[in-house]
Amino acid sequence: LQILQVGTPRTSTAHWLFGVYRVWSQADSVSAGSHSCPRGYRWKAYHPPRKVKHGSWETHSYRVDKNGRMEKLDGGTWVLYREHFNGVIFSGWYHLYSAGNQGLPTANRPWRTHGPRHKVRSASDCQYTHTEWNGKHYCIEPSIAKFSRITVAGHWIGIERDITYEDRPCSSAPSRNADGTVTPAVCDHGEADNILGIYADTSDIRIEKHAPPNMYIDAVLMAGKKRVYYRRWKSGHPMGDLHLTGGIIQNWYGRFGRLNPDLSVRSGYGRKFTYDPRLRDGTLTPPYFPTFGKGRWIGTASFKGTGGGSGFWTPVEGN
Repeated sequence: LQILQVGTPRTSTAHWLFGVYRVWSQADSVSAGSHSCPRGYRWKAYHPPRKVKHGSWETHSYRVDKNGRMEKLDGGTWVLYREHFNGVIFSGWYHLYSAGNQGLPTANRPWRTHGPRHKVRSASDCQYTHTEWNGKHYCIEPSIAKFSRITVAGHWIGIERDITYEDRPCSSAPSRNADGTVTPAVCDHGEADNILGIYADTSDIRIEKHAPPNMYIDAVLMAGKKRVYYRRWKSGHPMGDLHLTGGIIQNWYGRFGRLNPDLSVRSGYGRKFTYDPRLRDGTLTPPYFPTFGKGRWIGTASFKGTGGGSGFWTPVEGN
């Protein structure tokens, strides 16, 4: 399953869109084996029949307004799907993609669609999050609306692209100075109301190999039993820094990259992590996200389907 979080055009701020991509029909067929030897050739190997997977893709498109009203795209028309979206998207194993403000793509392969990052001439041409790589400037459009509070949950989750808030609580990340001191992050927008929680209950949260350099993620990441890490931390090319604004909760330490003696990135990502102060003392949490209290994790750790389908599930209260 692939979930695509995507903003609407700036001319229409009443809704925020997301799509669910999944293999909906999968069947096995048997391919013929090679068991005969043409005249004039010597028999060398026998290839037995084997099963071949055949899958089809379907796309579901949804939009949610600031009051939580959810609509589904059905035959080109938006129709009511649910009066109130509870903020939780659940599936067993999936990739989380993100896109910018240009609406849901028509392609049925999310990795072929546009991402939230696009080239600009300079930082002044970007009204959102700006980054640079190899002398080129990029603008990262937001994926989480300023009124959205969302939890995406699953057993294993792969993150493919930048994911940023429309209303970011922090305007800068910590930076190391030449004298070895650290200039702390600037987080002066505590009234921001959007928040994203990404929760893997039994396996990893993994930054995938096609993730961009100088990646930005605004979210609380929790791997309840494993780790949060970058897939190519040990052998990949230098990828700049991973700018995380939020928090990380994991069962054991996950790596994002390796550093040289001078602290430059040798492989994978360096870390520029900023704790989101809105999370302090439970002031703001993603919907149904596990919290820690009285010496144990409490809240929601398992989910059940309600028959609504398409990856939208109702949380089950439990430890």
